Amino acid sequence: MKESYPSYANTGQTSDGTDAGAASPQMPPMTENEDSYKVVAPPMGVTVPYLPDEAATETVDGKKYFVFEGAFYRPFSSDGDTVYMVVEDPRQS
Repeated sequence: MKESYPSYANTGQTSDGTDAGAASPQMPPMTENEDSYKVVAPPMGVTVPYLPDEAATETVDGKKYFVFEGAFYRPFSSDGDTVYMVVEDPRQS
């Protein structure tokens, strides 16, 4: 499991260097204010290709889950790769 975050920049140009024109979305400016963003729970059913190293493992009814910041992830194989799907807390079932 590795930690990686996508980076976004709006330079007004496409990846090939041409002008993106008016169709280019504008990203709001980032500030140092800690209230400038809100962390939310991941939606049920979304899949992610990896989890942070800090994710804990938990076995419920013989099934392995990963838990990170209160969200439960169930590993499964997709096209030969392991991905992780957000699932409901299996202890609540």
